[in-house]
Amino acid sequence: MDPLSRRLRQLYPSVQIRTSDSREFGTNHLLYIDDLKLLAKDEDVMQKMTKETEEYLTHIGLIINRDKSATNSSRCADTARLLEGPETYKYLGITETRYSSVSRGMYSRICEEIKKRVNMLLDTDLSAKNLFRAVNQYALTVPNYYIGVVPMEPYQFARLDRMVRTQLYEKGAHKHCANISRLYLPRKELGGGLHNLEFRAEMMLLNLWLTLSADENKSTRRAAILQHHRQTYSHASLITTYLHDKYGLTIRDNEVIPKTIQHLRKLQNRSLYNVISTTKLHKLLFSRRELDSVDLEESTLWLRKSMLTPQEEAKLINLQDRNLQWMSSKKNHKKCGKYLDVEHLASKCDRLLHTDYVRRHDEVARRIHRTLAKELGVKNIKKVERYKIDDRKFTKNGWISYDMSIHTEKKVQFNRPDIIVAGKRKNRITIVEIGITSQNNLVKTEMEKKDKYQDLGKQMKFQTFGNHDTEIVIIPWVMTWDGVVTEFHNSYRRQLGISDRMEAQLQRIVLQQSHNFVLRELGVAATGITCECDPARKRQAANMDRGPPLKEREVHASARRPALPSAAPALAVACGA
Repeated sequence: MDPLSRRLRQLYPSVQIRTSDSREFGTNHLLYIDDLKLLAKDEDVMQKMTKETEEYLTHIGLIINRDKSATNSSRCADTARLLEGPETYKYLGITETRYSSVSRGMYSRICEEIKKRVNMLLDTDLSAKNLFRAVNQYALTVPNYYIGVVPMEPYQFARLDRMVRTQLYEKGAHKHCANISRLYLPRKELGGGLHNLEFRAEMMLLNLWLTLSADENKSTRRAAILQHHRQTYSHASLITTYLHDKYGLTIRDNEVIPKTIQHLRKLQNRSLYNVISTTKLHKLLFSRRELDSVDLEESTLWLRKSMLTPQEEAKLINLQDRNLQWMSSKKNHKKCGKYLDVEHLASKCDRLLHTDYVRRHDEVARRIHRTLAKELGVKNIKKVERYKIDDRKFTKNGWISYDMSIHTEKKVQFNRPDIIVAGKRKNRITIVEIGITSQNNLVKTEMEKKDKYQDLGKQMKFQTFGNHDTEIVIIPWVMTWDGVVTEFHNSYRRQLGISDRMEAQLQRIVLQQSHNFVLRELGVAATGITCECDPARKRQAANMDRGPPLKEREVHASARRPALPSAAPALAVACGA
């Protein structure tokens, strides 16, 4: 097709457009592989160009598909379909009118295609993480082809985002009272990881405009494209002013484009946090994200490593957002009489201290105990759902105890930690204390549990193995009820041999246990959350539902203490308006 393109340029006049600096750019056709669009000022020239094209295609053994070709010139009606009135044609996947302007129905087509793809993905059994990734890659990439070509305003992109959220809500993958801004944050920042089409359009339009502007003085074609956008007052021509007014973005001279786009992305994320900070309940989860004492990325393992169903993840995110008290008709908790809110029910109610809080604590303890027992060499360890904790288990490598008082020669105030592991091979005694608290007490609780058993460790150093070289390691495993941990938590749990996937499971257990009894106390008939995408998790949940997670009779010790679209090849023939 290249010889035809050169011949058309040599023999026939072009349609001219004047740039902002009075240069002229002209062309009489647009060609992409085998899709050809002819342009002319009068019908005589158009007819000659059409015949020239037909002769060339005949010589090389090709024909024009009349059904997929169109023209607004009556003299070319025998070659292509003549457009009349509101009829349209498609060129390179974009529907245009007989005047070569984009059809008004293009936006509706984009909406329908996105909606169809999202619905198709929602009908699958994908986990929440994979579902959002698939939506980003398969559904939300549809507008990429049209951004900068099809005129769309910011409110139209916002409407597309709202349509996608509505679809997620209808399938239970998003809650109507949940934090909308959080949905568009990365998963490493406690977000859902869903792409925001409005943000993406801003980045693509800015990238397009800066790229074209950089070569405006060198390329007449690019200068003509920029001039067209300026004359039509398209959103692309106003993008730099728009972003400056919205985010305060200032584009510096000689700054590389990728760095500018990266800076814009940071400003977009900051705008999401600004919206979150204006909401009384939603801002509580992110209140300590900028503090060095909190490890935000470590707190998101359950979002990045767990295989949760979209419905399950939406429920747990809704719990973290704390916007649940509207489900109850009462303002005060019926058991303690204090003001009813999620924070109070999850960690501060005295009436739940010896029941629900202990069960939540024991579910975490059982999994950590099983990991340590397996590492110590305990045999015949059952699966998590059927694993029971004994007060003490002995092996040839040492012993492990749970919630057991340790008698020492010198009396110490605190002698009953959650877990003690005495390993002979490493000549080490590991004291593990587990705590689930609130964000306000997170750092304080971890420090207290770290220092609480220092005296006990000193007494056990010689008493256990009979030598003073025994290493004493005190490890606190502390987490808030909404899954937030400190900067030291990663090193502590790795000392216990807890992998990223297991840590994600522990975070999920804490959130699920909190979700179930919080909804129960609110008066909502909450059933246990299960993971529908994993048959093994289904069986595990079923086994856990048959009995309490951990009973007093299963811990053979004294009483527990409280724990904290593609276009077909066509020849498009049109006369310039």
